[in-house]
Amino acid sequence: MSTFVLGRAPTRAQARAFVLSKDAVALASLALIGAALVAQTWGAWGDIGRDTGYDLVAGSRVAHGGLPYVDFPYYYGPLAPFVLGFAAWLGGDGLAPAIAVGLVVSAAIVALTYALARAFVGALGAFLASAIVLGVAVSPTNFSYVLPHTASMTLGIAALLAVLVVLTRMPSVPSTGRLALAGAAAGLVALSKPELELAALGAIGAWCISRRLPRRSIAVLAAPAAAIPALIYGAFATQVSLHALLFDNLYPTKVLQAGGDRLLRLHAPLTASSLLHHGEHVLLYAAGIGTLLSAAWALDRGSRVVAFAFAAVGLAAVEVAFSNLETTRSALQLAYGWIPGGAAVAAVLVATKFRRLEEASAGLALTVALTIAGGTTYAAFYLHAPRAQTAVYFAPLAAVFLAALHLRDHFDSRNAVVLGACWLAFLGAVGLALTVKDAHGKSVVVSGPGGSLRADPADANAYRAALADVVRLTSPGERVLFAPQLSSFYALSGRVDALPNISLLPGMLNGVPAEQQAIARLDAEHVRVIVTDTHDFAEYGQGSFGTTFDVALAAWINRNFELSGKYPGLDHTLAVWRRNTP
Repeated sequence: MSTFVLGRAPTRAQARAFVLSKDAVALASLALIGAALVAQTWGAWGDIGRDTGYDLVAGSRVAHGGLPYVDFPYYYGPLAPFVLGFAAWLGGDGLAPAIAVGLVVSAAIVALTYALARAFVGALGAFLASAIVLGVAVSPTNFSYVLPHTASMTLGIAALLAVLVVLTRMPSVPSTGRLALAGAAAGLVALSKPELELAALGAIGAWCISRRLPRRSIAVLAAPAAAIPALIYGAFATQVSLHALLFDNLYPTKVLQAGGDRLLRLHAPLTASSLLHHGEHVLLYAAGIGTLLSAAWALDRGSRVVAFAFAAVGLAAVEVAFSNLETTRSALQLAYGWIPGGAAVAAVLVATKFRRLEEASAGLALTVALTIAGGTTYAAFYLHAPRAQTAVYFAPLAAVFLAALHLRDHFDSRNAVVLGACWLAFLGAVGLALTVKDAHGKSVVVSGPGGSLRADPADANAYRAALADVVRLTSPGERVLFAPQLSSFYALSGRVDALPNISLLPGMLNGVPAEQQAIARLDAEHVRVIVTDTHDFAEYGQGSFGTTFDVALAAWINRNFELSGKYPGLDHTLAVWRRNTP
């Protein structure tokens, strides 16, 4: 398998052997399941009322000569807007190029998950880990891998997986080429999101210490890891001040002070009670593993009657789980919520008790990366949650960790491994079922000149009506404003954002002076149509647009525009504003 993942080109005999191998069957099965899942979820990815479209606008601006941080504020690394910008340059504006990129990146993440898992377990375990990732990759949420809230996360996790794959497949005498490749992948991670970069650096550091890497080899690894971000960010620093680059963009202090930090604390509050609660999740899962081992012990020593009894109980449990998927969705919190803390415990054990094992460095790199990345959202580490969580981006690391935990040969009982495989198969199957169920729930198509997306019926009619008004009242390429989010409307409508700020979440226009500058720009651009959303931002500790933030801008819109239409939905009520004479 490693020849096909990393290394020399395979010979004809090796290629024939691979086609007939378990890996080929597993990968072909993943491809078939993935194709079927894409067909079932087509157009349901993302969330029209939230961040979907943010990176599409950024990519479109790059395709037309704009630069993040210089020509418009951008709060993540530059990798995503440049990748999507290249896609928009090739395929034009609209949804299609971004969806194509999303599908390719999703496939790459699943493939890299398989390659990483294969370093710890067999083909079946790698297949099961990848199937768990498939369920979230095409999920119909704001954190889908196809249309994520930011492609910085998906591109970053792909690069992080590449780092881990190279490290886990490093020969006993590390080669210069592979060390440089791992460093280059880490450099790309630095162009995505900071939590992913911290995870990559932590994994590399732990691996280097575990392998007792000599200084020369460390230098080979570190050189591209440092040079790539230094070169890219250094180039931007020649166009914009370092303070603006850091504190207006990459670490936007005003946005954080306006509620962004509150949102971060919801995921990782770092309070004694939250850490204690997370520890309870770890202990509960440990008890579950103990129960599984007890069942395996009974199977080892029991008769066929005992085996049939266990099988009957298992099938009954599966029937109950699939007959009430929403109850199962809630129960999945126990299956996944423990993972960041569990990974930390595993990292300590690998670094101490199992450090002499040959593969200890690979396990240490994985668990350290998962501890750091997962720790940023330890209080909400749930996959397929009723309200999607950012933890889904770390599903590849979690799935490989679960496979290594349950399917390694460290159990004395073969039945323990079989039961572990059944458990992972159950998690994967439930995830796929929930993804299809949720995608079918988004049953109304919202279409515009730039493409189509599916939405929940509760809000879809509001989206459709407002979008139809924009298309009717404006010309293709005309400058409009959708506020405070609704950035997907730019891609759907084929219209252009009139402000440098792609969205107007709390703090993105910092105070009345910034709002007055935005008003002046809207006047200068002769904007005739604006769409606003009355959605509350309770997670930021804020109300709706114009009530607790951007009050001056909302008041100017109310004075200078006529309300052309108001379209209520369950969570989003959209108002279309029009003025005949700029």
